[in-house]
Amino acid sequence: MRKDKNATLTYEKVLELTQNKEFKRIIDVGCGNTKLLKKIKNKKNESFQNEIIYTGAGFDIPKTHNDIEIIKNLDFNKDNWATNIENHYDFILILDVIEHLENPFSFLRQIKTIASKECKVLISIPNIQSYRSRIKFMFTGRPSSFFPKEFLFSSTRNFDYHIWLPALELIKYFLRCNDFKLDKLHHIYGRNIFTSHTLLLETSLKQYIIK
Repeated sequence: MRKDKNATLTYEKVLELTQNKEFKRIIDVGCGNTKLLKKIKNKKNESFQNEIIYTGAGFDIPKTHNDIEIIKNLDFNKDNWATNIENHYDFILILDVIEHLENPFSFLRQIKTIASKECKVLISIPNIQSYRSRIKFMFTGRPSSFFPKEFLFSSTRNFDYHIWLPALELIKYFLRCNDFKLDKLHHIYGRNIFTSHTLLLETSLKQYIIK
């Protein structure tokens, strides 16, 4: 979990949304660590704690909380990374992930394979349509928070950087192609598309998928 103001507000909104939804299995894809899952679990009604399975998935995840499952060594740039995940989840978190990937379309196609028939998915992305990002693009040719100098002068694959521009309409198209629909768009650290730093997409499957 990052600790800057923007990240804190994103996590607060995620906590709010997860408290208002019912689910039996939740997975944080690309979680880095399991601190957010632990916060979600701690805020859930205690009477349901033993019924909910919490899972963190990513490449290298420290075993910090014994009551949260972890799935390690996942390369989200591969087309078959989801084959290492056996369960299906009715709540999926994808926070600060897809802007780091080479092929978000393939990634979302894999997300569909681990989704249960009534799955809800939360996706956060940097808002490249904000006035901050537009001004920086006008003067530098790069949106805010994208393509640092280390990336511009390197030929090494490094997915710590923001390397894919998450245009909102393109992501909505990717979602539609994978049978997800956008239920609601939340603006984080701002009130609208021009001022918010982050966009949080609340999505669900357009139709039930028979597993």
